[in-house]
Amino acid sequence: MKILKIVDNSDWDISSYQVLHLAMQLVKKGHTVVVMCPKDSRLADECRKYKVPVKPFTLVARFGLFELQDYDIIHLYNTYGVGQLTVKKAAGHGRIVFSQLRLDGMTAMMKLKSIEPLVSKFLPSCPTVREDMLAAGLSQAKLAVLPPCINTSLGRWESAMLIKRTMAVKKEFQVGTVSMDESLMDQQLFLRIARAVLDRDPSLSFTLVGLKNERIRKLARNLEISHKLDMLGERTDMPEVMAMLNVYVKATMKEEISMSLMEAQASGVACVIPRLRGLSDYTIHEKNGLVVPPGDAEAYAAAILRLFEDRSSAEALSKAAYEAVDHNMSVEVVVNLLEAQYEEVLSSQQASAA
Repeated sequence: MKILKIVDNSDWDISSYQVLHLAMQLVKKGHTVVVMCPKDSRLADECRKYKVPVKPFTLVARFGLFELQDYDIIHLYNTYGVGQLTVKKAAGHGRIVFSQLRLDGMTAMMKLKSIEPLVSKFLPSCPTVREDMLAAGLSQAKLAVLPPCINTSLGRWESAMLIKRTMAVKKEFQVGTVSMDESLMDQQLFLRIARAVLDRDPSLSFTLVGLKNERIRKLARNLEISHKLDMLGERTDMPEVMAMLNVYVKATMKEEISMSLMEAQASGVACVIPRLRGLSDYTIHEKNGLVVPPGDAEAYAAAILRLFEDRSSAEALSKAAYEAVDHNMSVEVVVNLLEAQYEEVLSSQQASAA
């Protein structure tokens, strides 16, 4: 197949990650793949690094003013600035597939409804996004859930697991989170959770990865926990970072799909997450993680201390989480599911032509 993937987003986020790693895997399987994205984005740099052909998605492309060759599949990701004119232009050069990885709300879903006649298949990232699409009136026949993927085949994950086994002899039990929340609401929640834990057992330590802001350190000082908190800033070595943690905490009140949660699960880390749409779609309480009421610092603390005190339970949950990701979200599994969706779109085109 000849496939074009389009993403109008300069951020390195879960969509950009999916585009890169699924494109790499499709190329390995013999398909021709081109990525169209902002030329100054990290995605463009990563594509060049891994020798995936890349074309610039420019400002005029948002208005459909760009030239395209013909492709079998043109795969667009999320809403962003990819509007109806762009989709209409692309639809003249290939069958359109649209992935929605974010929980963008009903306004975005209604935008998808407006381009539905041009799209052969919508691929929501989880059952919650699928429910939102159905609520917006999209045809059930055009929807197929495609879970997000994680690529653990580049070698670093295996070495990180070796680090994890070495770190198992550490005296301090490490609880960590990852957040780039500029409002600092997520980080504040994490610090309140840490305070609640330390009130009951002062032996645990906490790690905050992501946005580094002096206000976070001030909040930690006000809570008198700064001596128990490591702030690592934004990191690119997430396998190694996750290997240092005993428990990963998703401290947020936002409904979303979380790449860092997947990374933690793929690293064999026990996870405590809030019962929120999207986040808890792929985590079953007591089976592959612990799910707590959103924003309830005491409930988080109780779950963390339970894992601290019952290491066999923590190990069972982390093993189940790893297996769930490996069996359902590994890039090898997801690319096979994606390839099947592409083939279905093309076969339905051939049937219509006949």
